[in-house]
Order: sequence, then C-alpha cells, then structure tokens
Amino acid sequence: MLKDLDTRTLGFINSYITKINDLNNDHYKSLTQTEGLNKRFNRKWDKKYPLINKEPSISKKKEIYKFYLKIFNSSFDKTKKEVLLSTAFGYEMWSWRVVGISFKALAEFENNKFKYVTRKFNRDHFDQPRNITFKKMLENIMDYDEWWNFFWENDQTVILTLDQHSRVDNRKKNQLDRLAYNIVPIDWRLGYFVANPRLGFRYTLGREGEYLKRLSRIFYDK
Repeated sequence: MLKDLDTRTLGFINSYITKINDLNNDHYKSLTQTEGLNKRFNRKWDKKYPLINKEPSISKKKEIYKFYLKIFNSSFDKTKKEVLLSTAFGYEMWSWRVVGISFKALAEFENNKFKYVTRKFNRDHFDQPRNITFKKMLENIMDYDEWWNFFWENDQTVILTLDQHSRVDNRKKNQLDRLAYNIVPIDWRLGYFVANPRLGFRYTLGREGEYLKRLSRIFYDK
C-alpha cells in the first residue's frame, strides 16, 4: 500500500517524476486523438469519451475582464467586490484547475479503493490563497495581459487531504512546500477533477479513479 512507503526523504517524488510526466504526456496524446475522432464523427462528449480541459476563449476572457473593470470602479465595498470576482471566475471547467495531488491524498484514495469519500479531500490554492489573489487585483487596475496572467498562475490547485488543507494557514509558503507535501504533478488539460456546477469537483471511479490507479502503480515500480 502507498501509505506504507517511506516518504520522509525530501524530494521523494523527484525519483518518480520522469515516469509521472511520461504517463501524463502519453495520456494527453491519447485524449487529443480521441477528441479528433469525436469531432470528425460529430460525437458529443459523454461518459464514454474523454474530456480535454482548455483555457477559456479570448472572447470569454475579455468578457470577464470588462466585468473586472466594472467591479473595480464600482462603489461596492472591498468584500463585496471580492465576492463578485470570485463568482465571475468560478463555476467554470477551467477554474480551480488541478495541477497535482499530494502523495498522502493519493494514498488515501488507494486506501478507499479509489472511491471518493466526502470530507476527506480538498482542492487547495497551494501557491497563493484565492482571497489574496482577488485582494491584489483590487489594489490597482491591471491591464488585460497582466490581469489574466496573474489570475491564471494563481488559480491552479492541488488536491490535499482535509487535514493537510486545514494546516494551510500555518505553513510558510516557499518552494520547499511542494517537496515537503510530496505533490504528484497532474496535467490539468487531461480534464480530471474539473469544477462542479455548484461546489467541489467531479469524480467518478471510471475516470478519475482509473487515472489515480495508474498514477499509484508508478510508485510500485523499482
């Protein structure tokens, strides 16, 4: 079991990183080929066909940017402005994109036979809390490119166990965090763990569960 492996060495994940990246890259190539077939035969996505996640279109970005300018220049107080920004960026498949999972969370999924268990996992804006991102957006008006790049860089998330997530405010944010938390990289374009229409992220045993199984097998290879 993954939970029994010794992960105390700083940088434990690094010895597996090539195989992890190969898995993600090969999987993405496979998905792009399938997407091409779906378009060719005019098939709509459903549970049978993979899903590729993408950045929003330029028109969508500019639409949100106009909304950002209106919010910034409004007479609302800062708290309301932050809530409005959060809503504008939320509830989209590309928002809160998952770029990794802690080894502890992966081991927890394995322990549960890769079934999703409520109140066990959280997506965490690991590099910068989401409220800080919006606070900084409201300090000064950003031009379009600066605004989008700033948001996109800081909107990425990692899946942590609930107890890891609860310690977020107590940790010192630096590059060593990803090593200490043993973050296993995930290519967000694969379309796993995308945002639900209301709360949380999508998870099915047949898609996300199968992907996590493939990730976990890497750590059993010598």
